[in-house]
Parts: sequence; structure tokens; C-alpha cells
Amino acid sequence: MECELPLPPGLRGDIDKLGLAAERFKSGLLSAEEFRRARVPMGVYEQRTDGTYMLRVRLPGGALAAKHMRAIAAAAERFGSGAAHATTRQDMQIHCVIAENIAPALRALLEGCLSTKGGCGDTVRNITACCLSGVCPKECFDLGPHCRNLTQALLGDGQSYELPRKFKIAFSGCSEDCAGACVNDVGLIAKTRDGVEGFAVCAGGGMGARSRIAEMLEEFVPADGIYRVVRAVRAVFHARGNRENRKEARLRFLVDKIGFGKFASLYKSELAAAENAAPCPGTERRREIGCSDSVVPAGCKTPSDFRTWRACATEPQKQPGYRMAHISLPLGDIGAEALRGLAGAIEAFPGVEARVTPQQNLVLLWIPERETAGLYAALDGIGLAGSVLPLLRNMVSCAGASTCRMGVCASRGLARAMYDHLKGDAPGLSGNCDLQIGISGCPNACGRHLIADIGFSGGVRTIDGRKVPHYRLLLGGRQGEGRTAFALPSGMVPARNVPALTAELLSAFSASASYPDFDSFLANGGMDIASALCERYQGLPSYEAEPMMYEDFDAPGIGAPNKQ
Repeated sequence: MECELPLPPGLRGDIDKLGLAAERFKSGLLSAEEFRRARVPMGVYEQRTDGTYMLRVRLPGGALAAKHMRAIAAAAERFGSGAAHATTRQDMQIHCVIAENIAPALRALLEGCLSTKGGCGDTVRNITACCLSGVCPKECFDLGPHCRNLTQALLGDGQSYELPRKFKIAFSGCSEDCAGACVNDVGLIAKTRDGVEGFAVCAGGGMGARSRIAEMLEEFVPADGIYRVVRAVRAVFHARGNRENRKEARLRFLVDKIGFGKFASLYKSELAAAENAAPCPGTERRREIGCSDSVVPAGCKTPSDFRTWRACATEPQKQPGYRMAHISLPLGDIGAEALRGLAGAIEAFPGVEARVTPQQNLVLLWIPERETAGLYAALDGIGLAGSVLPLLRNMVSCAGASTCRMGVCASRGLARAMYDHLKGDAPGLSGNCDLQIGISGCPNACGRHLIADIGFSGGVRTIDGRKVPHYRLLLGGRQGEGRTAFALPSGMVPARNVPALTAELLSAFSASASYPDFDSFLANGGMDIASALCERYQGLPSYEAEPMMYEDFDAPGIGAPNKQ
């Protein structure tokens, strides 16, 4: 079986073992905890509904070929909910799988050259990279080969599956750090020195409890040395990470405990010990470049529909004659039928590539100008040619209380409500309002609220004896080498008031034409405006007058009286 994406060695045997564990669990011969230890490193988490599981499919750098789409669609339709979910770490997830179907689903994915191993648990997680790698005008070089080769090297190393806690790696193609290298355990930012491709390496970053921005570990490492560097960092974590208390087990907690200087010294010792480790080479992608005018073929609704889509959902690559197209997936979800349709669409245009983005969407690359109208017609035929404001396309939400056992609030419900509220003209936003909104259903940052321009973190407050879902508003998060900053808290408001508050805040920003960007707006009165809005929107009518205001989106009943 020939596969484009790296797969762990011995994967088929691992799936068979997990299938046996599921059988023993169902028959009562294996405890729930023993089954958890078997399934989690294989990328299988239990959902909020007892007896249902989520499978997390690894896609290094978000790369998603047509055959991968078909395999995910088939597994989701036959064994899961009938839909797939794109994540902020560029994975795809299949939900609502019962225990006895886990192994059959993993075998079906394997036939499509896909794996979930290491997608969850105390492992090296899916390695992310700039989703526009290879085509972005700002990048130093194509990250794709480096991401795939590093993945291959780490998947074959047993230590990658027996860490104190999860271990995240990200590649960014330039100092803008779109992939968030500075908030990962290890971040690799592309550089060139004297014509040599390489990376600046930072370490110790992460979001969630006691969030931390990574610090510079190496100013420049040639590309063929990154496996040794990452392996050395991982070795320090493996040896020194906290295995007694999971709440203190991430790499950033170790760095905080011993100090970055001591950590860097331990890293240097591990690096010297790994001097003879095999390099991790990368090869530059090469493409034939062509250019021709786009035409509108029969099948498009009207020429104006195509032109609107081209203006709103596509942009030029750095290679003359090619464009990229953004496909918005509301809440990151795509049905099996649409996913199969997309596979057929990109196969009809040889050379076009698809990737999952950190915004839980898809992007298509390497579209010849002459083919853009034809591709539009194909996407329109399967319902994927919609164009929305960048503000809404970029909005991210974690799974929240709908499926996640750690979720406090129904973040996906809030995202739907936010989308409905903001898609109209009420906020007075222009199509150029390219802000990031991140929504997390608990203080953990799966919705990336800490690095969003506008972030929300779910919680609960008691009002008149009732637990009421609330969100903390955080503002001003940003990414960038040397300028990464976490969003600052502004206030906390009931969940039902969040869409209206957000609309008013965005209207205030839109009205401030004197400020070039959102950061400037916040620094010149915007934070005060946000605080005043939070204070105004804190209040609720009586429960008897409007009981719905005490409930969460998509989760009625959360506002019920407390049980003592």
C-alpha cells in the first residue's frame, strides 16, 4: 500500500489489539480505565454521551488528498455520525462511534492511508504547519516536506507515545507565525541563512492552564537537523516531566519549575548525546508554472455569482497564474456526501491540493486561473461555493459541552448564534474586517481564545440560585515571532448576551476609522468600551420573565436550580 502521508509502523497490529480490547471491554473482562489506556494513545476519546467515541485522524500540515476524503467520508457514514469535523490542529475527527465499531473504522481509515495513532493522549500530536505553505508570498520556503519527514521520524519512535503529557509541534513559514509556533511545546519558524534553509526553534509554549509563550532555544538550525533538536527537547520532557500530577505535566510547567536556562542546559546535553541521530532531510517542492485567463463555463449560475465568489473566497498564490480558494465549514463540520463530492471535484482538476486550516476550514491550492470558474461550478454543485465575511470564516469554536467531557458551556451553540447575529448588516462591518474570534467552552484553550482578537472562555455563575452559563471576554491576542501576546480579560457576561455584545464592540471598532487595526483600537479606548459593554450586558431579567436567558445555546436546562 503506497501512502503519501506518514504512517506509524505496525499500525495494523495495533488496530487489531485495540479491537480485542474493545471486545473484552464490552464483555466485562476489561475495566473502563484499562480500555481508556488502550484506546487513548490510538487517537480515540470518549465523548460526553456514555458509550460513544471520537476518532481523531492525523493529517500532518493538514494535507488532505481525495482518497483521504473518501476514506473519512466512508468511515463517518458507516460507523459514525455521518459527518467529519476539522480541528484547529489540522486533524479531522469522526464522532459518535460505538466501542465495537472503533477497530472496523480504524481499518477503513487505514485502507485510505490514514491513521489516528497518537492523535490523543500523552503523545506527540499531529504536527501543524502554515496551511498556505508552498504558495504564500511571505514564506521563506515550502514547509510541507519538512513537516512530513519530521512526522515520519517521530511516528516510528516509541518514546513519542509514552510522554508525561501531550507534546505539540508547529511549523511557521515566516515571522508572522500564522501556525502559532510560539504557543506550542516546540515551534519551528522558517529562516534562511547564507542560502541554507533552516529554522529558529522556540520551546515551552502552550495555552490553557498557566498559558506560556515559548522562548527562543536555537536562533538557527539547518533543516536537516530539526529531528535531532525536537528529539532532544522531547527527551528532556520524557525524563523530567511530571508523571504524578497531570495538571502539572505539560512541558511549559517543567520550564516554569526549573527555569528556561536550566531547561536549555538539559536540552544541550540531550542534543550532544544525539549527535549521531539520523538527519531529517527535506526536499523543495517544484511546480510547473503556467498562466491563462479565467473563463466562465456553462453550469455556473451566473457570471456575477462566480465573480463574487472569486473576489470573496479566492486569492492569488505567489506563483503567477494560480489561485487558492477558501472553503468555509461552519463549526468545522462537513457531511460525508459533501466530502465525497469535494474529492471528485478536486480529482477533476489535476494538481489541485486541499488542506485543513487552523480556522477549521479547508483551502484548495494550485488552481490554475483558467480553471477557477470550472472549479467554482463544481463546488457550487455540492454546496461548498459559499462566501462569507472573513470575520465569520475565521471564527473558531471548540467542541464544548455538546460532546466534550470537559466542556462547561455549549460553545458550538454560541458560535451558531454569533454567526446568525453577525452575518447581517447590524455590526456595519466591511468585507475587510479580518479579525479572529475564538470560543472555548471552558478555560482550556481548544477554541484558541487566548490568541484571538476577540476570545470567549466558558464558565458558570450562580444567579438567584440558578447555574447560568457565562463567557469571559478576552481581547487583543496576537501571533508573531517576538510579538505573540495572550488576550487580556475584559469582563464576564451571560451566554445569551454574548452575540449582542460582540456586535456592539465590532460596530464601535468599525466606526473608529482613525485606527489602522484592532490593536490600535483597543489601545486607544477600545478596552474601556469593552469593559463598559460587559458591565451593561451582565444583567439578566427575572427567570420568570425570560427563562430562556438563563439557558445555554443548544443546551436547555443548564439554568436549572442548583441541587444541594
